Amino acid sequence: MLKARKTPPQRQTTDTDSTQERYTVTLNPLEPHELKDSRQEMSPEDEALLARLMHSFNTYPEKITSPDCAYFLENERLRAKYPGNPMPINYLTLGYNSINQPEKARELLFETCEKFPNYLFGLISKAMLLLKEGNPDDAYSVIHGAQTIKQ
Repeated sequence: MLKARKTPPQRQTTDTDSTQERYTVTLNPLEPHELKDSRQEMSPEDEALLARLMHSFNTYPEKITSPDCAYFLENERLRAKYPGNPMPINYLTLGYNSINQPEKARELLFETCEKFPNYLFGLISKAMLLLKEGNPDDAYSVIHGAQTIKQ
């Protein structure tokens, strides 16, 4: 099913120097570059690797023991290869939490939100962390306006 979208406004100046905006609504799907949260796409092979890493994390958490294990090394490789995609950073954050390194996980979460300011998952995760740390005002400032983010 296709969704309607607005194309970027076309500004026109009238005789009275006021500006009018016009929008064209189409039924064409959004292109990746048109998304507000446009992320770097991964190759199908790397998408499959990321899925395997998540499966491993969920199925065999005891194998994720240190930053030197395959889970971290593969995610770091993907992070370097796809700096415009937040998923490897998310998985690293989960990994650091699982090996009881919350400071490193927090650092990565904040990095995610800085690099991807419209990434709803990252914003909600950061707000939840700030609430857990007893900073409700900071948490609110992170998610204020989040209802306008398009994913």
